[in-house]
Amino acid sequence: MKTAEAIQMLQKVLQGSRPLDEQILCSLNCLEKQLETLKRKSALFEKISFSEEIERLTEQVVMAAAR
Repeated sequence: MKTAEAIQMLQKVLQGSRPLDEQILCSLNCLEKQLETLKRKSALFEKISFSEEIERLTEQVVMAAAR
């Protein structure tokens, strides 16, 4: 999945125009992996993190998956 596509999907969820589903989980995982890769490659990215909205969305996805 391309980064831009993953970001667009997450934006739609945050705007309420798309429900949480497996594709959103895939998008979150994709972006998390990419950020971790950047952090390992350069200290410039060490302090970069997801927004509070994305953190809450991640928690919602984890809770939904646990059900």
